[in-house]
Amino acid sequence: MLFNRVVSFVTFFLSINSFTLANPVEKRGNAEIENVLTTLQSSTDIIMPQIKALVTNGNTSDTTVTPLINQLVETFSTARDSLLALNTGTVSTTKRQSANDIANLSGNIIEEVAQALKGLAATTVPSLSLLLSSVDIILDEFLVALEIDLSGVLTLISSIFVGISALLYSVGLPLTALLLDGNL
Repeated sequence: MLFNRVVSFVTFFLSINSFTLANPVEKRGNAEIENVLTTLQSSTDIIMPQIKALVTNGNTSDTTVTPLINQLVETFSTARDSLLALNTGTVSTTKRQSANDIANLSGNIIEEVAQALKGLAATTVPSLSLLLSSVDIILDEFLVALEIDLSGVLTLISSIFVGISALLYSVGLPLTALLLDGNL
């Protein structure tokens, strides 16, 4: 329990630090952001069905779940790093429709992950809370990187996917839920 609070505290300050380092005038083109998200979705589309299958078959254990969660964390870590690498100072104008497309795509990815993890949360995997904490942290960092590249996208995600924060809370991803609620 103490570990989760320490991790939450550290992640909060890292998130704030990321926002202060961003130059709001310098943005990359939305096409590059969409490419990162499309690659992320391709990877999660491979991992999520495997997690769902483990839950459906009742074959969840530390041995079966941990490698998939680690793959998921690595996938989001790569996407976060790619998004942060885009923030190199290229100025672009943002079209509203493109921002909505990015919000839809990223919201669909987050929702799909949350739905798969919801089934997993109902199981008795001993290390599940630790695994979910690592997912929560990387999702938070990923969304902060996305907001740095496309200011206002978190608000769009929250407005398009109305129940997503409640779903994230129910799964055990409070940092991500708070970020989308605008409380971090």
